[in-house]
Amino acid sequence: MEGFLNEVRAGNLDYDEAVLEEIAARHLLDGGQRERAVPQPPRS
Repeated sequence: MEGFLNEVRAGNLDYDEAVLEEIAARHLLDGGQRERAVPQPPRS
């Protein structure tokens, strides 16, 4: 996450500010751990 933010600050990446805020907030609250996908029932 820090590397990404450094690239943004340097102006090397375009980004959506609202999405970045949501990702950063989730990263702070959840500790940046990977989330498990919710199991999906098989399709018939």
